[in-house]
Amino acid sequence: GYSYPVDWWSLGVVAYELRSGNRPFVVHSSTPLAEVKNILNTQPHYPRHWSDNFVDLLSKLLNVHPGARISTLKELHLTKLLRGTDFERVLAKRTNPPFKPSKDHLNCDPSLELEEMIVETKPLHKKKKRLAKQRSVHKENNDQLHSQLETQLLKEFLVYNRYKELKRKAMEAKESEWQQELDQAMANSHVSSPGAPTDRGLETISERGEQASGVSSGTPPTAGPPVHSCSAEPIATTPVPVPSGTTGRSPDTIDYIDRTPSPKSSI
Repeated sequence: GYSYPVDWWSLGVVAYELRSGNRPFVVHSSTPLAEVKNILNTQPHYPRHWSDNFVDLLSKLLNVHPGARISTLKELHLTKLLRGTDFERVLAKRTNPPFKPSKDHLNCDPSLELEEMIVETKPLHKKKKRLAKQRSVHKENNDQLHSQLETQLLKEFLVYNRYKELKRKAMEAKESEWQQELDQAMANSHVSSPGAPTDRGLETISERGEQASGVSSGTPPTAGPPVHSCSAEPIATTPVPVPSGTTGRSPDTIDYIDRTPSPKSSI
């Protein structure tokens, strides 16, 4: 990169060209790099009729060493040529210039413009249009590339939603708490084995009724329904004959008894 000393060098080149009508160094776009480097070792030619003060100013502006070159407005004011100039009036545009170019005709040589158009591959007067065209093409390419990248990234990239992520974590925490409570409840509960005393809280209503009837009669509970007596005298019961083939059945089996009245015989 470069800094402000380059601009002060350009100011010296412009001052030389305005005084003589030619450039201090003959350099074109087609000039080889080796010849361009010779500028560092070649001093510009100053005509003899130029004043010493003007030559002193140009020599300080066209110094090849940036550190020894004029680089501030204060240093420019200290030169012999501009020492008596009121810079405040100049900056305020309150001074009359010694020369004013005419507005009736061109103040430049048209052949220079024609030469630039013929010789130079990229003339300066077309630079603005060329740069505008380059910016337009560059913008179109960038827009197309951006569109392609955006389409590709949208397919591969999942949009992160912080609200949904927090909601999902809260739901996972609740499910974990519910699972812990379920595991704790299952660990505290137990299932009684057959024949073992059951918990009163897990008994059915029929089991509780059987145990209550067994305790009141003083006999162990049987599989059949309990018989309650309404009087103090014993009730005589007639044994019901059991049909053959029913031996060996469990006492829980209920036999069907036909109580249909027999038909009366006609007299």
